[in-house]
Amino acid sequence: MPEPIGIAGEHVAVLPVGKRHVIVDADGIDRVFDIVSGNVTLLGFDIVGGEATSAAATSGGGVLVRSGAGAVTLSLMRVSDNRAQLGGGLYNSGSDTAVLASEFFDN
Repeated sequence: MPEPIGIAGEHVAVLPVGKRHVIVDADGIDRVFDIVSGNVTLLGFDIVGGEATSAAATSGGGVLVRSGAGAVTLSLMRVSDNRAQLGGGLYNSGSDTAVLASEFFDN
C-alpha cells in the first residue's frame, strides 16, 4: 500500500531543481506529506491530489504537520484539490508553522 512522503529529521528542505514546474500528486491514494519531526521547508512547488478521508487518516490531505515537528515553513506553494475530514490542504498540530506567499484552493 502506498504511503505519504514522511519527513522526520533535523533540517529538511524540499524544493524543485531547475526551471521546471514541479507538481507532487498523490492521485487520491493517501496524504502527500506527513511532517513528523524536525525543521522543514517546502518551497516553490504544487501539492495536489492528497486524500485523508479513511478511518485511519482524517487530517491533512495535502500536508499534515504533527505536534513533534519543529519550525515548518511553506513558501511560494500552491496547495489544491486535496481532501480530508479536517484540513484538506493543511492540518497543523505544530507549534511553529508559517505559510508565506502561498495559495490554497479547492481543498
